Amino acid sequence: MAIKLGEKDFFTPNFVNVKSEFLDKIEKDGKIYLFEITNQNLSGKSGTLNVHTLYFNQLFSKENLQQGIIKLDANAKVFFRKASIPKKVDELRSKTFDIIESKRYTEDKYLFHFPVKINFTKGDSKTKEFNQSVMKKIKEENESVRIIGIDRGEKHLLYYYVIDINGKRIDQGSLNMINGIDYNAKLHHRQEKRKQARLDWEEIGNIKNFKEGYLSQAVHKIYQLIIKYHAMVVMEDLNVEFKSKRGAKVEKSVYKKFELAIAKKLNHLILKDKKAKEVGGVLNAYQLTPYIKPGKIGAFEKAKQWGILFYVRANYTSITDPLTGWRKHIYISNSESGKKIQEFFNPDSGIKIDYDQGKKCFKFTYQSDNEKIWELFAFKGIQRFYWSNKERIVKTYDLYEEFEILFKGLDRSKNINNQIYGKDFKWKDLVFFWNLLNQIRNVDREQTGNANDFIQSAAWSEKRKHFFDSRITIIEDMPQNGDANGAYNIARKGAMLLQRIKNCEDISNFGNDNNGKNSENSYYIADQDWDNFARNYQQ
Repeated sequence: MAIKLGEKDFFTPNFVNVKSEFLDKIEKDGKIYLFEITNQNLSGKSGTLNVHTLYFNQLFSKENLQQGIIKLDANAKVFFRKASIPKKVDELRSKTFDIIESKRYTEDKYLFHFPVKINFTKGDSKTKEFNQSVMKKIKEENESVRIIGIDRGEKHLLYYYVIDINGKRIDQGSLNMINGIDYNAKLHHRQEKRKQARLDWEEIGNIKNFKEGYLSQAVHKIYQLIIKYHAMVVMEDLNVEFKSKRGAKVEKSVYKKFELAIAKKLNHLILKDKKAKEVGGVLNAYQLTPYIKPGKIGAFEKAKQWGILFYVRANYTSITDPLTGWRKHIYISNSESGKKIQEFFNPDSGIKIDYDQGKKCFKFTYQSDNEKIWELFAFKGIQRFYWSNKERIVKTYDLYEEFEILFKGLDRSKNINNQIYGKDFKWKDLVFFWNLLNQIRNVDREQTGNANDFIQSAAWSEKRKHFFDSRITIIEDMPQNGDANGAYNIARKGAMLLQRIKNCEDISNFGNDNNGKNSENSYYIADQDWDNFARNYQQ
């Protein structure tokens, strides 16, 4: 009969009591060399123990050896680093005692590197099986699961928005500033310095370490939110080519590295304030994502799910009205011919234009692909900002005033289309202002903070009795800027996935949409599905 042996059977350390007198004697005889393994944590000079020290302290603990969590692996190495520079006192920092410049390189030192293996008795779990186990857990605890939407924004390095399954806001915030450090400003400053260095043919400074420092802080913040809110994380499914191109052009870009950093951190998450055997402790860590094997990063980058990390299409997330669910549906270029523009506003088949007596402004009505009738209003106070390539300036438009001028002299009690169709009219102006009306995300460069990048919708919310404007705090639980709106709608797409998982009878079959015939079983969210969801979940 064959006996199957596991890795634990070959790793069974035992403790043997040895008298100190015996050790002293053989050391004196030169038969053994005793040395102390230490680091800054173990020296008592620092506060909270870091993760590596926690591992080391538990390596040969009784609890660890019984459970088989952490194992000392082979190929440990000892390095000797000889002092390379003379000792020099740092005069500026030396106040009460001498501080040596680059002290670590002024002393001879032995360095001990040794690998450890975690969960060595558990064996490898396949990514698909792990993802399915996560979905089963989400299905079981569906109502209590929260969703963290993360937007890789325009004004914010990262912006997060936390909602429940019904779309209600629980938390939101920018990750530009963490622990009092404005990383966005600092990265922008360093980026500009590097640009100038290129122009001046000067040496370019290294921004890599600063980025990695930011990533560490951002990942720490996100995993705290995950634990606090019992949440899954949803991000934009941006293809690899887009991410690499954007990362090459924008030096402060952290998108691609953030995804990998959070996935690796959540693979084995230890909370330093937990006791060893508590949930989150060094002997009972969270595993929220599958292990990314060496050389398999490509599989991670193509995945639609990686444990509790889910990826959704980025389509329209930053330009969907959070109140009404409206987003731009119909497209026409400002450069189209007058004839095509005129047909776009055909009285029988095009955008219908009337004057709304109740709101005292011009109204534009059309039907979207999902047969929903939408009305957009050029109300008093609606602003739009437009970059003019010709004049090389940002121009501000009050659309209420512009349409008042454009339709001056027409009978407001009658349909506008019938009065202008087939006539010599300023069709180019009409289509230009129509496109601006659909531009709900705007940047006001003269403003700072949330007023700089804002959402202002032309769709009326009957439920709230006003138009959404992120600069106005009528609704405190709504997105406060353009990036916040992106994160919110990414989270809402996550809520769609949450509902699909809840309604899926066979989790092992989730992700197989049968070539689009079973869309409710898919990670893929079609534009029409998103429109229906956003419209029905009006806030």
